[in-house]
Amino acid sequence: MKVDLHLHTNASDGTWTNEILLQRIKEHHITIFSITDHNTIENALLMREICDEPGIVYIPGVELSCRHAGKEYHITAYAFDPAATDLRNLLASNQQILDRWLQAVMEYTAAATGAFTLEQYRQYENDRSRGGNKAINFLLDLGVIATWEGFIKYAFDSGRTAEFPGAAAVIETVKRAGGRPILAHPSVYAGRPMEDKELAEWIELGIAGLECFHPSAAAQAEVQFYLDFCRKHDLMITGGSDCHGEFGRRRTIGQPEITLEMIRTDFIG
Repeated sequence: MKVDLHLHTNASDGTWTNEILLQRIKEHHITIFSITDHNTIENALLMREICDEPGIVYIPGVELSCRHAGKEYHITAYAFDPAATDLRNLLASNQQILDRWLQAVMEYTAAATGAFTLEQYRQYENDRSRGGNKAINFLLDLGVIATWEGFIKYAFDSGRTAEFPGAAAVIETVKRAGGRPILAHPSVYAGRPMEDKELAEWIELGIAGLECFHPSAAAQAEVQFYLDFCRKHDLMITGGSDCHGEFGRRRTIGQPEITLEMIRTDFIG
């Protein structure tokens, strides 16, 4: 049984609707999957209404932004109560934080380039099927940037940060909602595999597992290190493609190839 527990739709920064994603799931013979959009469960909940395919198991999820030791990190969460008040409040708050950050970055970019006014940006209607976000697509259409990476440079140069809540608070919120908080793509944050002492900090913060299988962990030795760590500390093992459809790095759905036997969770029946 093929598994992909990290997928994005056009409810956050992916390009696919739920219908397109479900079609891709069938085309790639994936039998267990999850939508983990950034800080929203809009499409994750809607997928439950259309995914009635025999032999396909769908698990609603979400990818939550948080901060730890001065960096932004992501927690993929599964098996939570979507009606939990604290979780709903966290989702709404994270969206507001993201919106304020985008506005601050665009204020800087407008001043730095002189290419647009904030009123022009405000009036811009974003096409969610393009993926990314409103700021990226606006700057692409103006020709201020040539690729989405150009936005990252302006964001970095602006010096602004999205002040998401601390990791411990986010993890606790997931747990109070009955969910399983997983540290997403541990090799992404420093551009290298995390070390034992770094991962141990996340155990102290309360994670239930690691996303051991992810495109960022390309070397088998890297994957094995995470697997061994999880087994040693009795943590859950998850994985997924982090596919955003046609946006960004064009990660391929179902890659890396993961089977049910390769992961370890308590939320897949």
